[in-house]
Amino acid sequence: MIEIVYKEEKKEARGNESFFQIPRNIRQIGEAKGNRRIYLEDYAYTFLRRQEDENRERGSAGILLGQHNWLDGAAYLFIRSAMVIGGMEVSPEHVSFTERIWEQVHETTEQYFKGQEILGWFLNLPEFSMEINEVILRAHLNHFGGNDKVLFLMEPTEKEEAFFTYDSGRLKRESGFYVYYEKNDAMQGYMIDGNANQSVEEPGPGKDRAVADFRRRVGEKQEERKKEQRGRHSAFYGLTASVAAATLILALSYTEAGERIGAFFNRITGRESVTEPDPASVSAAGDSILAVTETPELEKPSGETPAPGEEPIETPEPGTPSVTPAAETSSAPQASVREYTVKKGDTLSKICREHYGDLGRLDEICSLNQLDPDAVIYPGQKIVLPQS
Repeated sequence: MIEIVYKEEKKEARGNESFFQIPRNIRQIGEAKGNRRIYLEDYAYTFLRRQEDENRERGSAGILLGQHNWLDGAAYLFIRSAMVIGGMEVSPEHVSFTERIWEQVHETTEQYFKGQEILGWFLNLPEFSMEINEVILRAHLNHFGGNDKVLFLMEPTEKEEAFFTYDSGRLKRESGFYVYYEKNDAMQGYMIDGNANQSVEEPGPGKDRAVADFRRRVGEKQEERKKEQRGRHSAFYGLTASVAAATLILALSYTEAGERIGAFFNRITGRESVTEPDPASVSAAGDSILAVTETPELEKPSGETPAPGEEPIETPEPGTPSVTPAAETSSAPQASVREYTVKKGDTLSKICREHYGDLGRLDEICSLNQLDPDAVIYPGQKIVLPQS
């Protein structure tokens, strides 16, 4: 039974976390009941389903990672990531976690899932009866002991899957779990790198229709948000252009008035003959000057011999533009960025990780390019990256 459930709830955990958030959008698989709540993120679930499709003839195994909380006797497991163990031979009669395998797990965790804790493991066993045998139980107890660790068992032929938890000396099958949705750059990057840049969004055979529908709705909402952002940017640029235009008009008005006043001033001081200005403009300018100035102290006309000890005054030709010394000019600092051409399979998070080692500068890249962190980018597209 699959049911779409919507809830938003914040729980206070006593012991290992101050608060933890119950995901808002979740799907229920089977009947989730009892004192254990298992939440499996959609990207991790997609990866596990692919393990079923790609390993129908042979077994495979891997590690589940995420976060564990508990409250009032109930355990909450949030499985955010899953990694496959390469080169491990798995069968119902043979499951072995060697030292080399644990080194591989540690290296992959440090590269992709740093900060997440191991919550258990998964087994993909073709034509298996889904009954836990002694080999599987011993492997679980030796490497994943404790009530907070789980086993996710899959049988690809019949598409059967279930979580198992340790209880009273045996691995007990859980009746159901939840699939939830969140931004999961870590798992997305791991899937892209491990699948030769194949899309992690495209539903494969057997992909739940509800998952595809949900992803489509999320995409539509993201597109709506982008349109709203573009609208806000257009309004901002329009306002900026209006302010600039008004400033320019005001500056030109002051320049024109200054030229008229200068022409009138030269006229009354006898400096030079000027073209007759508009009478109304001269009258208005003259009234303004005479209203605030008594007999002005005039400069000596050009060509007049200066008094002893005085420096000759150079009168510039009318209309000669003023020159600012080069030392006084400055230009706005340019942002230290470089251009990057998007390649097939690139995402913003993958580009950030490849160029800077982690996702610490993802927000800066998104801000420079006015993109959401989960925006779709295309091969050949030009974006800018901050200098290292």
